[in-house]
Amino acid sequence: MKLGGIKSPHYNDAVARRRERRRDVGRGVVWLLAGGLTGTLAYWVLLSGAFALYDVEIAGLERVSSEQVGNYVQDARTATLFNVIPLGNNTLFFDSGTVRARLLADFPEIKSVQVNRELWHRIILTIQERQAIGIWCFKEVCRYVDADGRAWGNPSRSSGSLLLIVDDAKHESVDFIGPSLLKPVQQVADELTRQGIGIKSIAIPDNQFDDIWAITHFGYPIYFSRTQSIQDQAEALKVFLESKSQNYNFHPQYLDLRIAGRVYYKDGAIIPTP
Repeated sequence: MKLGGIKSPHYNDAVARRRERRRDVGRGVVWLLAGGLTGTLAYWVLLSGAFALYDVEIAGLERVSSEQVGNYVQDARTATLFNVIPLGNNTLFFDSGTVRARLLADFPEIKSVQVNRELWHRIILTIQERQAIGIWCFKEVCRYVDADGRAWGNPSRSSGSLLLIVDDAKHESVDFIGPSLLKPVQQVADELTRQGIGIKSIAIPDNQFDDIWAITHFGYPIYFSRTQSIQDQAEALKVFLESKSQNYNFHPQYLDLRIAGRVYYKDGAIIPTP
């Protein structure tokens, strides 16, 4: 009997090998094309100069010099990959995060650093500096302070004639003034200014009480307490001073607002308020 259509096992193995070789060649071509495209892209991005960083603009500086900031920028521009491929002088790979972190750490007077990349060859650093609202003088040193409570620098006590002066005899020098102290100090200054009472300085005495003393241009201090509403104490002061507005012989040594709804002054009298 004649058998037909049956192929040798060796034939099937040869077919399988040919198919496998074709798949290997196909994969090789794909990898070759992918490698070529990757290499071309890498060359274009890193070495061709298409993203070369030609210009870094620094904006917003007032007290910090552009030379100081420029040193940090220059350090970042010299960064390389494997000490061969320049990365820092590339608009895409310029390490703005490190520049920002270093500036904020080394210059406490800088509040924020914003980096904008303007393709293809330019980066803009916009720096916002802190605005001092006062000079806070501790036992050993004076420092600028802003509305957020951040303290920096080493100014002289007289260097800010338009700034509020705070003489703090209770605390050591710090980098941050907490809101529990800064906010009532600001409130005292604002309330007295609103009433037309000039302030020479604010004092934080070294005692067991949470006092704030406003040293006025009238020649007497006004004592506030942080444990009570500054606004209520200021309202009591307003009513009291209105009652004394026609008394030209009124020259107190001090005004004490630390008891709710009352004002103490030189001779110890207590003036109730409505």
